[in-house]
Formats: sequence, structure tokens, C-alpha cells
Amino acid sequence: MSANKKYSHFHRRVFWSVSVFVALIVCGFIILLYQQNIKFASDNSFIDVIVEHKYYFAVLLLLLIFGGIYFYRVMFRLGDNINQLNDFATRADRDEEIDYSGQFSKNELGNISRHIVQIYNRLMHTKKALEVEKERVFKQEEEQVRIKRQLTQNVAHELKTPVSSIQGYLETIVSNEDIPDETKNSFIEKGYAQCKRLSSLLHDITYLSRIDEAPEMIEKEETDIANLIKGVLNDVSTQLVEKKIIVKNSTEQQQLRCFGSPSLIYSIFRNLIDNTLAYAGESIDIYIDCYKEDQNFYYFSYSDNGIGVPEEHLPRIFERFYRIDKGRSRKLGGTGLGLAIVKNSIIFHGGTVMAKKLYGGGLEFVFTISKKMETFYR
Repeated sequence: MSANKKYSHFHRRVFWSVSVFVALIVCGFIILLYQQNIKFASDNSFIDVIVEHKYYFAVLLLLLIFGGIYFYRVMFRLGDNINQLNDFATRADRDEEIDYSGQFSKNELGNISRHIVQIYNRLMHTKKALEVEKERVFKQEEEQVRIKRQLTQNVAHELKTPVSSIQGYLETIVSNEDIPDETKNSFIEKGYAQCKRLSSLLHDITYLSRIDEAPEMIEKEETDIANLIKGVLNDVSTQLVEKKIIVKNSTEQQQLRCFGSPSLIYSIFRNLIDNTLAYAGESIDIYIDCYKEDQNFYYFSYSDNGIGVPEEHLPRIFERFYRIDKGRSRKLGGTGLGLAIVKNSIIFHGGTVMAKKLYGGGLEFVFTISKKMETFYR
């Protein structure tokens, strides 16, 4: 509270009002006695009347003094509340935060004043919270616009390479009638490979768009994660054998039931294994483990003992189109979206994910998947 004068105009008016009131009562009583004295033909003066009735005057004076003091104290507290309310109104007009509700008197007006200040402070806190939230939403929208702009640029760049390659191969075949069959077939095969890469890229972009923009449209059902992992390993068994990769899957004998999207959970483990197949090397081991579960989550670890990823790249490997070795990634047919799909699919299921480099080589992904629908990404 700002410093106020101890005695305001209100206090002074109360003081003089009480003083005048007491004086008028005393004077009125004296006049009344004097008139009574005259009525009974007495020659006593005012002084004689007062002396004669001194005990009455003493009692009257004491009653008036105590009554006046009590009245003044009541009005003084009232004046304090009025002063503080006036100060409150002045500061509220300047949108200041006010916190002196405990200084009001303990009476009805004091209680009302405290409630007014508390309501005002709650409104101020709400206003500030709304401003902070508005700023956060504005920054979030700006970030989303930036990400979408960057995504559009990246998509255009990624589409340009396979489209240009396909166009070049077809133009060569069309414009050269005498091209050898061996060369023609080679160009057709290369064009087909680029078509497959383009199809994979469009598929991954569509997948991410569904998670980002229409998560409520993704179907969810009772799912056994262990069976989905088994299905992924069956689907990539040929590639695993070709690269002499051994999978040690400790979830085979577990029942890992959750309510979620089977296709997204499948994509988590499929993209992790595809990432290992593409970049980790040959003759390595893959470890899949659900090392913990509680009432709400399953805790997974996926790791390999391959060539790993340099430490400085780990914070960015989940970014869309981020590549450690861009030339090598494109030659291997990667879209640059696999780990982004992993991250967004895990977030959709209410979980978190992190990647870390293993001691001695290799890469580990540690993530959670929620058992319950209410923790889903919205």
C-alpha cells in the first residue's frame, strides 16, 4: 500500500462532528437545567446550576466522552477502510498489482474490501496468464509456420532429385531410338528405383501429415506390441539374413497390450530396423527390450552395436530430412523422414524418445509408449 496521511479529511470531519455533537449535548443539558431552575423561581446562575448538579454533569460528561471515543474509533476504522479503498481504486486505475488485503479492519466493510482486492488480484493474475499464453501461442504459431515453410522447401528439394532423374532417363530413351537394349534396360531400372524412392517419400510425408494434422482420424484399438514387433522382424527377415544381422528380441514371451494405433506402433519398430539396415553396417546385433512397465507406460530400449552416430548429430537426428551423410543417405534410398516418423508416432502414444551413443560403438533409442488412450497426443 502507498503511504497515506494518518488522518484524512474524513477523519477530521468525524472528529469535529463528534466534538460538536458532545458540546451541543452538554450545552443543551445545561440550558435545560437552567430553564428548570428559572421555572422554579431560583436566582442561581449557570455556574451555580452546574455546581449544584455536578454529579449529573460528571456522569453525563463521562458517558459522552466514552460514547464519543467509541463512535470516533468506529468511524476511524471506517475511514481507514475508505482511505485504503480510495488508494486501491487509484492503483487499480493504473493496472497495478495490489496486495494489502490483510490490513483492512476486521468488520463487514473490511471483509468486503479484502474480497474486492482479492478478486482484483485474481483478475490481474488471470490477465497476465492470458498474456503469457497468448505470447506462447503466437510463438508456437510462428514456429509452426517456420517448420511448414522449411518442410515445404525440403519436400520440394527432395522431390526434385528423383523427378529430375526419371525425366533424364526417359528423355534419353525417347530421344535416342538406337540406344542399346542393355543401356535402355539400365535406364529403366534406374528410373524404376527413383520411382520407388519417390513413392516412399510421398508415403512418409503423408504419414507425418496425418499424425500432425488429423491425429483424431487415426484408428486406435487394442494392440499387442510384442506381436507387432514379431511381424516387423518377419517382414525384414530377408534383409537381416543378407546383412548377417542377428536380432535379440526379449519381448517374444511378453504380453505388451495397449490401446493405440497398430500401424503407427508398427512404423516405430520398422523405421528403427530400416535405419539399422541402412546405416549400421553388416554382421552386427540388434537388441529389442521392454525393460520396464508401470501402470501407465511401457519402457523400451532398441539398440545395435553398429557404427553408431557421432555425438554432435544426436540432438538433430529426429528432425525431418536431417541426414548425417546426405550423399550416402540418398544413394541408399532413404527419405530422411524415418526417425521423424518414429518420434511423432511415439508422441502420438503419449511417450517420449531419446537417442544416445553406446560405449564401444552403436546407437540406442530409449522410448516409452502409453498403455492408455487419455495420454495420447492431441
